[in-house]
Amino acid sequence: MEMLEAAMERGAHPPALLPEAAMQLREETLEKVAQGYARLVSWASLKYNPPKNLKISPIAAIPHKSRGFRMILDLSHGVTLNGITHPSVNAATRPAVAPTVAMAELGNVLPRLIYAVATAPDAQGPVLFSKLDVKDGYWRMVVPLEDEWHFAYVLPKASPDEPTQLVIPSCLQMGWCDSPSYFCATSEMARDVAETLAAQPMGSQAAHPLEGYLVPPSDWPEDTLHTSTAAFVNLMEVYVDDFIQMAQTTDPKQLEHLARAMLHAIHAVFPPPEATGHAGEDPIALKKLRQGDGMWDIRKEILGWIFDGAKRCIELPPDKVERIQQEIRAIVRHKQVPRRHLEKLRGRLRHACIGLPAGKGLMGPIDVALKGDKQWLPMKSNAALWEAITDF
Repeated sequence: MEMLEAAMERGAHPPALLPEAAMQLREETLEKVAQGYARLVSWASLKYNPPKNLKISPIAAIPHKSRGFRMILDLSHGVTLNGITHPSVNAATRPAVAPTVAMAELGNVLPRLIYAVATAPDAQGPVLFSKLDVKDGYWRMVVPLEDEWHFAYVLPKASPDEPTQLVIPSCLQMGWCDSPSYFCATSEMARDVAETLAAQPMGSQAAHPLEGYLVPPSDWPEDTLHTSTAAFVNLMEVYVDDFIQMAQTTDPKQLEHLARAMLHAIHAVFPPPEATGHAGEDPIALKKLRQGDGMWDIRKEILGWIFDGAKRCIELPPDKVERIQQEIRAIVRHKQVPRRHLEKLRGRLRHACIGLPAGKGLMGPIDVALKGDKQWLPMKSNAALWEAITDF
């Protein structure tokens, strides 16, 4: 009991959490509790007889572009008490148990999509795309009851005199080293189900309540339309929680068939609230559906690239191009730059090189400059590095 109390004081309830981050965490947590994805347990009821699997971890609040902060449970945080180190959840996780095969496919999704678009027969008209996202994917993955205690954290208090409460999630958490493996294996299974349903005869799938968000527009230019009852090219991919479809047809019936296959498959593996008894939104991200992400279209942003199924081209979104240019201009002005800035630019440039093959040869000097562990790197005195970046 003393060990757990000390853990809570010394690390499980991090004092550095910003007040606005703590408030967001509290609001998000209480929402998950109300929806049935977590429960609250008072510390007073556990302190004298804690569950054997109980581990209390801190929360990291990472700034996020669309919602203030992204909360990540720091399951790599161990506790040292009285000279004894108690391992973190991640350290205590047995290696080679999680299904990692699905994660090995992540790097192949974008190349497969590019190849499929590039090799689709010209005579069959334009290529169309649709994209669906699973919202709060890890929260759709239930863990065994006895393992819930591994993911405990302290609920931020609304006032100092409020009793201490632990949050016990019933689902996978971002921050556990094996969460990506289990989730990717599950989303890959949903993709396989979709592929099986798509192979069935047209008209065999029942209507789906969300299929209206995927209905193709009726105002396409006449020269892009191509209706065919013959076999058509199609591809179904999944990248973590992004379900991507490509089809070389503008036949509304064929597109409806593919849409139903994907929607029914996702709901078969990630059931909607009316099936699970939870409150809250559908696992298929309704916000993005309303924004048009799911709509079959000739141009669609997929995995950081804009695919054009009529011109058979890909391009970086303009905001990404401008961001790279700004970072290059900022870096080449200085005699030396922080390591993290060059690492960040390298990641963006590697992504850009997917559509800029000649750029791959310019990555060598950047990789060489990042060897070692120096936190500040020379720029203008490193001619090869400076020339490579300015050539970009």
